[in-house]
Formats: sequence, structure tokens, C-alpha cells
Amino acid sequence: FQTLYTKNNKATKELEKAHYARIVTIPDQNTKDTIVEEYYLSNNALKLQGKVTDIFATKFKGKKYELFENGNLKSEVMYSNHSEQIDTAFYYHNNGKIKSILYYPYKIDRKGKYKIDEPLYLAYVDSTGKILLKNGNGFAVEVADNSYTYEEGNYVNHKKEGEWRGHFNGKRYTFVETFIAGK
Repeated sequence: FQTLYTKNNKATKELEKAHYARIVTIPDQNTKDTIVEEYYLSNNALKLQGKVTDIFATKFKGKKYELFENGNLKSEVMYSNHSEQIDTAFYYHNNGKIKSILYYPYKIDRKGKYKIDEPLYLAYVDSTGKILLKNGNGFAVEVADNSYTYEEGNYVNHKKEGEWRGHFNGKRYTFVETFIAGK
């Protein structure tokens, strides 16, 4: 089935307001996975592709790919069968250059349950290719998908350290926090 969404990720029935379409393919007897794909309506380019565990296409499993409207890869993220982010995640700038690499350490117990530790920031690179953070040490900028939340500061041994600045709720609120070893 297909659903239209606005640029703000709100479902709409009005084609004029729609920015992208989400298509959820229900598995038949030959396939076990429900597939979700999203396409930009402006150019029919792929926006997102992945496998999901729910009919609403909110719980991913396996690899999930997101792309910018220009066709460049935006992110490549791995999820467990329980929709928990695991393994290595790659994020890219709009120009196609790598932006950040995070590792989500995990273990699977004997019952098949995942234990996931805090993510490790392996690299952060600006849009020109300059490395600002390497192996958990250096400067990073974190922007939430909706661009309403932004924060920047330094990492030392994969933990936030010192002064971090940012804003949220569309720049309505700003903040300054001080961290020592991530706390």
C-alpha cells in the first residue's frame, strides 16, 4: 500500500502537499520480509529502502538506506531483528562525502536477546573532507533528522567532554552544557 507524506513527514491525501510517497510491500508466501520504500515525488528518486517488522513501517531490521533528493546516499544503518540499531552506521553529507561513522557495540545472549552498549563515535568529517574527529576524539556536530535539534562539542575517548552548545525546537531554545567523561 502507498501513503503520501509532506516535507515535515506528515501523512497527507493531497498530492499537491506531498513531498514523498511511502510504499509498503506486504510479503506473500514466497517472501518473509515486509519491504518499505520511499520515493521523492519531484524526481521519482529513491528516498529510503529497508525491511520492517511492522505494517506501519516504523520498526526496521537489517540494513536501512536513506538517500538525499539529489540521489546521494544519506545514511546506511543496520538494525537487529528487534529494531535496535547495531553494528556500524554511516552518515553522509548532501555532496556525497562521508559525514560520520558510529559503531553500536552489541552482544547476543543465549536466548537471542541483544545487549547494546552506548554508540562509539569513530569519525566526524566536515563537508569539505576535513577530519574533525577520529577514533572517538575531536569535534563533532550532531543534527537530528528533523533539523530542529542541533548540538556541537568535543569528544574524548568516545564521551562528550567540556562545553557543548546547541538549540532545539527550531532554534526556539538554545543551551550550553558541560560534560566530564560523558556525564
